[in-house]
Amino acid sequence: MSWNVAIENGYNPSLYAFNADDIPFGEYEAVLDFKVWAKNTMGISCHFVQKQTGKKFKLTVFRQPATKAYTLDSGGMSFVESPVNCNYLLKVSRNDKGRIVFEKAKIIQ
Repeated sequence: MSWNVAIENGYNPSLYAFNADDIPFGEYEAVLDFKVWAKNTMGISCHFVQKQTGKKFKLTVFRQPATKAYTLDSGGMSFVESPVNCNYLLKVSRNDKGRIVFEKAKIIQ
């Protein structure tokens, strides 16, 4: 959905942290609340809530140049079709430049 459609549906994307210092790192469970097409890049902004802490944050999945799919660099599921209101096992880290690396997302029951 678009930013405006998210607002119309009662979501508030601005409540979800996106700065590297505010994103939880490591491997943990999170719920994907909703997804929004990114404004300034070819990507999907995924709005998660960390299950253990309740922390809200946003991770972006970018379109892969070779496949044109919206997957993580390691491949896997398409985030165009990934379900919302579902539990995921995430792995998030930082690269040597301090940028967020969204490494893994796996649906769990």
